[in-house]
Amino acid sequence: MEPDAAERRRDPRFPVNAEAAVELPKSHEVVSATAINLSESRALLRFGGPVELAVGDDLVCDFKVGHGPDVALPYWGVGRVVRVDGCSAAIDLSAGVSIFSIPMAAIT
Repeated sequence: MEPDAAERRRDPRFPVNAEAAVELPKSHEVVSATAINLSESRALLRFGGPVELAVGDDLVCDFKVGHGPDVALPYWGVGRVVRVDGCSAAIDLSAGVSIFSIPMAAIT
């Protein structure tokens, strides 16, 4: 029996609905997106409209991941586009500062 998609993933994904700023590789324009979910090694981004991205493009992403009423944790990553679907893109993160490396006591 084939494992389902959730079982094949490297890391658990968490829904975040967080603001993101993404530098597009061809134009170097910084565009807004929403991080739909994050894991230690991936991000799923949704843009407000079509953007010029292709599988294999390298990106720098900044995220604002909230953990309190008026506080957001900094989270950034450098990654490569692994899937583009309409106004969404899946990013394989290869470097960055992750909320997953912060002790949970500091977040709650």
